[in-house]
Amino acid sequence: MTPRRRAADGVVALLALGVWLLMPPVISLFVGPERLFGVPVLVVYLFGVWFAFILATMLLSRRLPRIRDDAPPRLPLPVESAGEPRAERPAESQGGRG
Repeated sequence: MTPRRRAADGVVALLALGVWLLMPPVISLFVGPERLFGVPVLVVYLFGVWFAFILATMLLSRRLPRIRDDAPPRLPLPVESAGEPRAERPAESQGGRG
């Protein structure tokens, strides 16, 4: 498996984990009167998960290869755009004005 494919699979896995961690049955585990440093545990959980996803996304994006500006195009250009002039359309077929 190529590193690009592994990183792309990591993005999908991160999305699945994010959906699972933010589902109501999982979030309901943190609902209650408990507080951490005066903040409800639910709020700490939600912001902690959010921060962890931002950090994981940053790390995964560094593993993906960058697109180079000097890279040649993947598909060849059509023959007509490689320097040959296009055939002009007749004037009467350009919208019917006149």
